[in-house]
Amino acid sequence: DTSASVHLADYPVYNAAMVDKALEERMELAQKVCSMGLSLRKREMIRVRQPLPKIMIPCLTDDFAGKIKAVENLILSELNVKAVELLSDTSMFVKQIKPDFKKMGPRYGKDMKAVAAYIQAMSQEEIASLEKDGSLAVVVGEKEFTIQVEDVNISTQDVEGSVVLSLDGLTVALDIVIDEKLKGEGIAREVVNRIQNMRKEADFNVSDRIDVTICAEDEIKCAIDTNNDYICSETLTHSLTFADTISDGESVEFDDVKMIINIKKHD
Repeated sequence: DTSASVHLADYPVYNAAMVDKALEERMELAQKVCSMGLSLRKREMIRVRQPLPKIMIPCLTDDFAGKIKAVENLILSELNVKAVELLSDTSMFVKQIKPDFKKMGPRYGKDMKAVAAYIQAMSQEEIASLEKDGSLAVVVGEKEFTIQVEDVNISTQDVEGSVVLSLDGLTVALDIVIDEKLKGEGIAREVVNRIQNMRKEADFNVSDRIDVTICAEDEIKCAIDTNNDYICSETLTHSLTFADTISDGESVEFDDVKMIINIKKHD
């Protein structure tokens, strides 16, 4: 009986009619945006558990906007940002372009230096057109050339308060301004993670309620107090209290935050 286990079942027969190309394109776009956003977080050394205000994505067509909106919740969740902002005005982004000499050599030969000089002097409009269309017809001297996007490396300058990344025609800007509310939420997420790990190490049942005691500076206590309901509901905490000293707790440190946490099963 092959229905007894998925491991005994036959692979389904491929049916081309079942392929949802639009869905695949949306998911590929979501993966690309998330990968770029996570890369920016890593570059700036900002923990994924630290919420950020928003990710901004230049959007020049309704079709592109529709694809992003369809996967917006995925992006919000994976990148831990509060909002996805689509930008119709891209003037805030300043692009930089450099020739890729290794790729240009075989294509342009003795004309490479002249074409490279043209590339380095390209306007923002020309760079945008090259990114959008994948190629750009230009006249250098008296010759016509078609510059391919593969011939160049395009980057985007960071904007004040944001870090920017461009890749294969897609640009994302991650807002990295963390206010006190967001910092508090980040601390709360870390506390939840540490308490959950402590529960596992103590071999508590998933349904066991616990009591938590934390020793920390006033700023950290304020952040925990503000997010008390979230912490308690996520960790099945019956009571969360603070103490000036804890002798048998676990030391927790991240960024500039230090605290000691003790958990015990609620009677």
